[in-house]
Amino acid sequence: MIVLHQKLASLLVASTLIYAGLLPRARAAQFPLEQLPTIKVCLSDGHFESWTLSGQIILINDSHFFECDLATGSAKPTDYSPPRPPTFEDLRENSQKPVNIFPDVIKDAKTSTGEVTTWTHIAPLYFKYDANYLPVETSLLSSDQGELAVYTVPSGDKGKSPARFAFAYRKDAKYKMIEIAAKPHKLVIASGSGYPWGHLTPSVDSTTGRVFLFFGFEALSPDTKYIYGWSPFNVWWFDPKTAALTHLVLPDGIWVKDADKLRIWGNLKTFPVGVSSSYDMKVGGGKIFLLITGTLTDSSLGIWMFDQPNNQWKKIANKGVDLKRISPDGCKLAVDHPPSVAVLSLCGQG
Repeated sequence: MIVLHQKLASLLVASTLIYAGLLPRARAAQFPLEQLPTIKVCLSDGHFESWTLSGQIILINDSHFFECDLATGSAKPTDYSPPRPPTFEDLRENSQKPVNIFPDVIKDAKTSTGEVTTWTHIAPLYFKYDANYLPVETSLLSSDQGELAVYTVPSGDKGKSPARFAFAYRKDAKYKMIEIAAKPHKLVIASGSGYPWGHLTPSVDSTTGRVFLFFGFEALSPDTKYIYGWSPFNVWWFDPKTAALTHLVLPDGIWVKDADKLRIWGNLKTFPVGVSSSYDMKVGGGKIFLLITGTLTDSSLGIWMFDQPNNQWKKIANKGVDLKRISPDGCKLAVDHPPSVAVLSLCGQG
């Protein structure tokens, strides 16, 4: 059972932040972290489990779940049930579901001029697997939002200039073509092969319903002749309510040079070269968060928040803190160090 010790709150806040990597240490002095204001401390015998969509914290202790009241810091039992991981039977059933096929070609006429563009289907934005019984479809949108697929108008000059790309947005059996703005990768110019659309990954902002789209599984180092890299890093916000698409090019962080140094050193002996580091992204309240993990230096690893007005990244946590600890509204970060869970403010941080 969770035991509350409110009188220990102020003493434990500092130790919790230091443990979670949210206060700077001497060895990381050249990359100081801003101290995040504390909203509330839930003192308990448990630890953080998840956020609810309504913005409450779920704690777990000995397989029992509790909800922390952010107004008082008190915790009470809850009937929360964690998401059930898929079973083998679930995966097999998903593998046998029919795939929603888009047409090979869509002819789209501009209302203003009547000009007709012929778009060719290149990526259905799902992954179909074989006898491994993995899910047959990974959709970028929930079923009530519609469906997306990528189409192209190939370059007419043998790959010397980039091809054109567009999303086909299908909802209620109606199509809308939305041309995709993107800063070219070196490989687009060199080979005309296009972008790594098969790696397109969604993150839903539950506060607005907008979908954030980014390329997953790319190298953290810059583009080279042989690999897609972070720089440039194209992302898009898609609003299913208005079918509007907004393009951003996220700036390089310190991890780009960090990863490139490892790639160059490794390239002296082996080829191709991979850097054993990866990233994931999450959005909330219009904010963009990035988690860097792997073998890069500690200055690169951890959670970064994109400061859009200044077009730069701001580090909010060192390695060891994961994205699930960020609240749905993007304004809070939960960190635990038994017997406490501290809730820190991210609002006003970028």
